[in-house]
Amino acid sequence: MRLHDDVRVFVRTSRRVPVAVSTTVCVLALAMGATAVAFNFLDAILLQPSPVRDVNRLVSIWTQTPGREQPPSESSYPQYREWREQGRTVFEDVTTMGSINFPQQLIGRGEPVRVHARAVSDSFFDVLGAKPLLGRTLRPADNDVATAELVLVMSWGLWHRQFGGDPAVIGSPIRLDKRTYTVVGVMPRDFQYPAGAEVWFPLAPGHPHLVDDRRIGWLETIARLRDGVGLESARREAQAIAMRGFPPGTPQVDVLFVPLREEIFGLSRPALVVLMFAALLLLLMAAANVGHLLLVRATARRKELAVRQALGASRARLAQQQFAESLTLAVTGGAVGLLLAAWAVKALLPFVPIEIPGLHRVGMNARTIAVTGIMSVVTAVLTSVAPLMFAWIRAPAETLNASSAATMETRGGQRLRRALMCVQIALSVIVLIGAGLLVRSFLAIKNVELGFHPANVVKMDVALDDDASYDELLRRVRRLPGVRAAGAVYLAPLEHGPIGMDAPIVLFGQPLRPESYDANPAVNWEAATPGYFEAIGLPLVQGRVFDDRDTADSPAVVVISESLARYLSPDGRAVGRRLVTLDGPRDDAGRPVWQDVVGVVKDGRYRELTRTRFDVYLPHTQTAPAVRHLVVRGDRDPLALVAPIRPIVRAIKPGAIVDGIVRLEDVVMRARAGWTFNALVFTLFGALSLVLVAVGLFGLLAYASAARTREIGIRLALGARRWHIARLMLSEAMTVLGAGLGLGLATVWVTSRALESLLFGVSAQDTVTFAAAAVLVLAICAVVSWWPARAAMSVTPLVALRRD
Repeated sequence: MRLHDDVRVFVRTSRRVPVAVSTTVCVLALAMGATAVAFNFLDAILLQPSPVRDVNRLVSIWTQTPGREQPPSESSYPQYREWREQGRTVFEDVTTMGSINFPQQLIGRGEPVRVHARAVSDSFFDVLGAKPLLGRTLRPADNDVATAELVLVMSWGLWHRQFGGDPAVIGSPIRLDKRTYTVVGVMPRDFQYPAGAEVWFPLAPGHPHLVDDRRIGWLETIARLRDGVGLESARREAQAIAMRGFPPGTPQVDVLFVPLREEIFGLSRPALVVLMFAALLLLLMAAANVGHLLLVRATARRKELAVRQALGASRARLAQQQFAESLTLAVTGGAVGLLLAAWAVKALLPFVPIEIPGLHRVGMNARTIAVTGIMSVVTAVLTSVAPLMFAWIRAPAETLNASSAATMETRGGQRLRRALMCVQIALSVIVLIGAGLLVRSFLAIKNVELGFHPANVVKMDVALDDDASYDELLRRVRRLPGVRAAGAVYLAPLEHGPIGMDAPIVLFGQPLRPESYDANPAVNWEAATPGYFEAIGLPLVQGRVFDDRDTADSPAVVVISESLARYLSPDGRAVGRRLVTLDGPRDDAGRPVWQDVVGVVKDGRYRELTRTRFDVYLPHTQTAPAVRHLVVRGDRDPLALVAPIRPIVRAIKPGAIVDGIVRLEDVVMRARAGWTFNALVFTLFGALSLVLVAVGLFGLLAYASAARTREIGIRLALGARRWHIARLMLSEAMTVLGAGLGLGLATVWVTSRALESLLFGVSAQDTVTFAAAAVLVLAICAVVSWWPARAAMSVTPLVALRRD
């Protein structure tokens, strides 16, 4: 008899037990669907071929002053040049790029639009190993400050959106702000590095004033390691090169290497790996559950199987029949699971951090369907093992000579089913603890003190020609109905993730010499207008904030954050202290002038949710970099204020673009997206694991109760009380539960450190989470165990003894 005939027979006979079959299919569909979702994300983001060649040999280079609680800093152009020229023994090549995307107006293609450009060195695409879709990438001649023609490479998205995917764009001129560039190349769709970049142009011609400045760190440098060179030996060589560039007596500099794959994928890489692992655990739980259900079915049919063996059926023939049943259930569950997965992927996409590369590939595809099919076959094999082992424990003659009661249950069958249930409980504990840790991390990041208050605040990008124009814009915006406060800033909170303006400072009493900058920690530098602190809701702690008296001709002033105030003064009373910051006012001889601290505000989490930095704010009238983010606080929904603001902007500067419109609450939500996604998915997985445990334990005890009906009748006839029967049934459940809990807790305690990179504000071995997961599993199992125990208590001795 062929396999498909066995399948047809099983389909026909399964109509007699629709509840059992439907339950089995649902269990498999939920687990298969969860695994398909996890694989779909993992495949789209991590497993598909990368446009970056051999990404594991690429490192991002950062610097840090040892002994200071400050995040790593970007490098200067001279540092990049020295690493490239002097590091040939450890680096195959080195490239660099500006640390943020610069907004540029694309003019001459209909209505002006804003695009995000990244300045990169000529070796950028070569070091990454990225090939263009059309044209070429950058060459060394493109990066010559004096003679280079202005050229650029554009992204696939911008090419299709603004140029209709026309190949004739190669060689054509386009206007960005006040410069005209020639398009020399278009990158393929999958090349999305760095995140958000739509245009890449040569770095040096756009920033000639920074090419020789060693003190300003504004670049992210990337190196490709030579074959056979270890990470630590390359780092030591890079550190030695960095120190040679500074004069004697300069404080020590630590060079840090971050693997580029970690920078590109961030927390998504370990999160997706853990997610796939959790999904496979769920699939194992489902397989154990289904294996148990099929074991019960095999037990009930044991005499039938023994008769067939006695009549000449081989064990291989019985194995084929059992595999046909398991395969039918697994394939049906896989098909339903794929339908659930297609819906789940669409539902989860809004919660995924948008900067993760490869998101456009997420969605049901042939690879996911093929993997689900393979998992269905593997699941069928796994779920066939237990019933076949049980069917072959005794010889057919022994089975046929045994009483019906004996046929119902054997010690070997009991041990096998209890082992399956123990594994399910252990796996459920593992998934639940992982979910609990990630949920607690999400709650910790959700409740972190931002410093500012994002409710009812809208941020929009507005570039005007001068300070006077921005002052006029703010005066008009503040007069609009519903506006409570308005201001502007150079970089809005969380605008570029951990990247921002790292600037050196000199404290009063230190000589105004380059080495003094190295004696102090770098600060997060911001230019702001009057009204900005009120608009963003950043509370004033001491002194005052900027107002109309802070002009280009007035004394130089700054506002600083609380943490910097404590650094300047042990008691935090820093108003009246003096310092010098990057791009501050200068005297007639071009020397920087001392700036007075006039106010202290709360620490704002400008670049990461997980930590604060030293913040320094300069009046926008006293610094060269222009403010570009308009921040408006409204009475209600701030997005309603955008429509009346647009004509005001265009009245001040015809053709000006107002874009980048987003509620500040949405910006914070986007920054939390990784933690939100992890908590949501693992909560669903944890709930699913509890469902599987509940179904499995109920089936185990219900069958045990039915199998021991005669025993229960004899006990009752001999004088046992009904609570003795309940205790007998519950003791079996508690034994399995205790073993499963112990195995699960011990496993997680040993392996939980694998989750550390995904956690915030909670230890990977948090005892509260461990205890909560154990109590939850215990409570679910207690509730589920009561119903079979109650059924056993209701048995009457007369009925039980007549069933033999």
